[in-house]
Amino acid sequence: MASRGVFLTYTVLILFFHIAISANVVYRQGSTYQHLGWTITNVSHFFFTFLGMHWIKGSPNHYGQGEFSHLTWFEQLAANHDHYTDLVKNGLLVVPTITCYLACHFGKYEKSIVGVNFVVWAICILAKMPWMQGVRILGINRTQGIDDEKKEE
Repeated sequence: MASRGVFLTYTVLILFFHIAISANVVYRQGSTYQHLGWTITNVSHFFFTFLGMHWIKGSPNHYGQGEFSHLTWFEQLAANHDHYTDLVKNGLLVVPTITCYLACHFGKYEKSIVGVNFVVWAICILAKMPWMQGVRILGINRTQGIDDEKKEE
């Protein structure tokens, strides 16, 4: 039950953000910029969720003794293999797909709009794949002392 409430709140926040963007960008600039509303929503959603889910490490629990200091929020979620997290993870895969589709559809499938939205969607989805858990590409976002490779002496 709690996952439905969180997912509903997540979806409503995205829709409110889109309405705010559309009111300030689309309608002020004229109908020629209508495709920008969903594209800005999609790119902003990617930026904030990538930062919050796949970049910042650790847990807000001060009593955790640092046991999650090397994991991002999505990696912590993926480490828990129960039905609740499967529903949440599937929802977190569906929402970027829907926002990408809406951005491409309302952009009338122009090559530049589809290109931007597809790249954003691909990065967002690839970061959520099981084989990407704990992977630090080119050592970016690694935690020194925790993510260091073990050297054999």
